[in-house]
Amino acid sequence: GELSVAFEALNIELGKITAYLVLPKAIRDLSNPFVDKYFTVILAETMNDGLEYAFLLGTGVEQPIGVFRKINEVETNGEHKMKTKNSKLTEFTPKGLAPVKTQLSHGGKRAISSLALVCNPNDEAAYVDPALYVQALAGGYVQVSKDKIRTIPTANCPQGQAGLFIDKPDYYTMGLSAIEVKEYDQTKAMDDADVIIAKAYGNGRAVDDDVCFYFDPTKLVEYVPKYFQTNAQTQATE
Repeated sequence: GELSVAFEALNIELGKITAYLVLPKAIRDLSNPFVDKYFTVILAETMNDGLEYAFLLGTGVEQPIGVFRKINEVETNGEHKMKTKNSKLTEFTPKGLAPVKTQLSHGGKRAISSLALVCNPNDEAAYVDPALYVQALAGGYVQVSKDKIRTIPTANCPQGQAGLFIDKPDYYTMGLSAIEVKEYDQTKAMDDADVIIAKAYGNGRAVDDDVCFYFDPTKLVEYVPKYFQTNAQTQATE
């Protein structure tokens, strides 16, 4: 059959993400071999932290649209509405994951080879790990899910909120310029300090609302393995 050729355009306005620090000149005077690299790393981590938060919870107002929010529904202040947390996911069995995979497959149009789960570190320890892992008879722990699930704990995910994704970077569009770091040695001249600013331009949004299964991790229950015992009857023969 003939293949149709079409492109879908996303109207994405660029925003600016910035982080800066004021560095007393005395620190540089006394620690020059180490300080530049150290604070450059701090700025880079701060920028990545902001992007991670925006990926999850960005409001869409001068920010990317987070995957925990609806793409086409906004509040009166322009911020995109939060999705409703699903509270029916209680276990990672095939039956328990059925609604998750049904949504993520987007009506059967996406294949799911593995999953990624983003949650708060406290929720990972209290709810996710007990539901996801069980001790094997031979020792050690194994996942109870037949689908491989990669957990990604982050403090940028609030407690009581979590998301399951197809473990591929194909369904969230993020445009971002290179992170630029500039120094200004006269801005705080009276304070005998330098100002270092990191900035980048970009924006992002998911391709649709099915990209993330947004759920309440506190509803997960500990996996308890089931054992079945059978009594074998033996008959003596002469």
